[in-house]
Amino acid sequence: MKKYKIGDISKILNMPAQTIRFYEDHGIVRPEKDSESGYRYYVSWDLNNLMDCMYLRSLDFSLSQVERIVNWCDMDDICLDYMEKENELLKKIEEYKVKLNVLSEDRIRIQRFRQDMGKFSRIPNPALIYHRFRNNDVIESVNGYTISDGTMDEMHNWIRLLPLVKPTFMLQYHSGMEMDDERPDCWWGWSLPADVAVQRGIDALSSNEYLPPMDSIHAVFSSKVRGGFRDAFKEQVLEPILRDGYKLDGNPIGRLITRTHEDGEHRLYLETWVPIVSI
Repeated sequence: MKKYKIGDISKILNMPAQTIRFYEDHGIVRPEKDSESGYRYYVSWDLNNLMDCMYLRSLDFSLSQVERIVNWCDMDDICLDYMEKENELLKKIEEYKVKLNVLSEDRIRIQRFRQDMGKFSRIPNPALIYHRFRNNDVIESVNGYTISDGTMDEMHNWIRLLPLVKPTFMLQYHSGMEMDDERPDCWWGWSLPADVAVQRGIDALSSNEYLPPMDSIHAVFSSKVRGGFRDAFKEQVLEPILRDGYKLDGNPIGRLITRTHEDGEHRLYLETWVPIVSI
């Protein structure tokens, strides 16, 4: 019977030698050791066993799962392992469908940004569940809790929902919403469409907020990454809206579209909804 060295098997199957040794250590292949040369020699049955392992690996079974199936499982056990893997893959398929939808929606927003610049549409903002975590340059929750008071745990819960959640800002004006030279507080946080939040078990209690649809002006604008965000919003969005005869009727909100590097600097591109009433 033809015998092969581990290097030959590795080349034939395009399988790393260390993987072959793993299967050898776990009794899946049993090469014969030449007493004089010390070389291990594999035969065609070892090749078949390794190809069976490759088949199982192609179904996303781990090395340890493959070793268990090959060495220890009876027919019923194998069926159970296959069913568990089916359920695992179905869950992954659903997760990738979500990611695919998010990618598609983000790409469309990015592609439309240039044609939407300078356009103002009167449409309600989407219903959102919103979680604030940074007020201007200070990380804190809407209730004023600092990092040490549990803000991190809340942050981690929202981070686990990526990529469904979006970086979201709220500009909080005071003094009866009079503009003049006022610089509003800028809150940053995460938001999630309200219907998706319900599906994911996220509610508007505790430090989360429900942002209902309001009569708003939708616009897009750009800003430098560091500094100038509120000035860019005022110049590109708010002042044109006020000149058109509207008055603020709440706190503007918005979401990040993308970050880019252009002309030697990083920029933010954002969309916003500005609650308004006609004067």
